[in-house]
Amino acid sequence: MSVVNRIKKGDFIRKLTIIRVGDEAKKFQTDEVAFQVENKKYAIKKNEKFVKFVKSNYPNAKATDGGYFVQITQKGTGEKSSKGDMVNVKMSDGGKKTGKTDEIITFALGKNAMTKIIDQTVLGMKVGEKRTIIANNIVGISKISLLIINLELLSINQ
Repeated sequence: MSVVNRIKKGDFIRKLTIIRVGDEAKKFQTDEVAFQVENKKYAIKKNEKFVKFVKSNYPNAKATDGGYFVQITQKGTGEKSSKGDMVNVKMSDGGKKTGKTDEIITFALGKNAMTKIIDQTVLGMKVGEKRTIIANNIVGISKISLLIINLELLSINQ
């Protein structure tokens, strides 16, 4: 302990030896492959928890190829959106965590003007249709652990 107590800010370690005591410590793997295996197990477990949450809270949500879920909450009766259309969409925080109010956004579908998840969800919606996106950070949503977005297609300007 005397060595540890002498460490001060700015010191650096030239050499470190780890002594493994006990069977569990000796079995512990520290290489990159072992790390990746553990990381994969964690991601699978986290995704299973996410899927369980979605199934219990959004029973009609459908899984997408992108790994997130979309639930149609109201069918639209108007024109169907397609790639290249300029769309007006009302977007709101379905998780109610950001405190943001509804926001109306206008963008061109399929032109990378919006995040891929929103773009793909709006594609094929009919005017008046409402959808909810449920995604987690496994699909690349920064450090947010759960993202719920409500979308309503207000109009299409071709």
